[in-house]
Amino acid sequence: MSLLERVELTSGRIESLQSLKDLAAQASEFEQRAKTLEGLANELEELRVPAAVLEEFGIEVSLDAKLLGALHSKAVLLKDGYTQERNFILTPFPGEDFRFVFVNPCVSFKKKTETALHHAWSGWVQKNTPAIDHDVLQVLSKICALGTAVASIQAVLEVIHRLATILPQSVNEARQVVALCSQVNEAWHQLAGDGIAQEVLAFLQAAGGSVGATYELLTPSILEWLDEHNLRHVLRIRLG
Repeated sequence: MSLLERVELTSGRIESLQSLKDLAAQASEFEQRAKTLEGLANELEELRVPAAVLEEFGIEVSLDAKLLGALHSKAVLLKDGYTQERNFILTPFPGEDFRFVFVNPCVSFKKKTETALHHAWSGWVQKNTPAIDHDVLQVLSKICALGTAVASIQAVLEVIHRLATILPQSVNEARQVVALCSQVNEAWHQLAGDGIAQEVLAFLQAAGGSVGATYELLTPSILEWLDEHNLRHVLRIRLG
């Protein structure tokens, strides 16, 4: 083999190695880009179910429509290009930085949407939670005969407040909130009716204290309220 032939052979091998190196680099870049897109898709997928649940219950969510529109256009272009040529994802937006025009906006949109979903969900739960005077509840908790009922209401309220901080992952979770709110509302109505007069509250507050209520506070209206709530049998009189 002549020297010229050896040079040509070596040159061909070098070109082949360079081609393999370029392909390896391209494959690595493709893999990295695919992982990036998969990560974005997974993060956005986390919000799909909660968003669907809120929509089914008619809960309005304030989204960044401008950002959503821009991302949708980019995503459609990316999808259509990839369908025709897989390597399209390597340079989907010529002259633009992929991370700047797509990755970062996707991350931002996810954070904004998650915040908006939490705000809408917690607001809806709060709106549906019965308005309960916690000062009154605290007074009633001092009455032994009412302790169980009050504790039950407080326990359910704690569950509702906890659920308000967690995005629903199913329609049943939203229905659970509705059921719990109805349960509290019914229990509170049985306990306090349409409200408790200030005179009754003053008596209950004093009676539940360590000193007790004075005889003057035990008016006919107080006795009537005690009868309505089947509490006359727990009434005790003690000389100070």
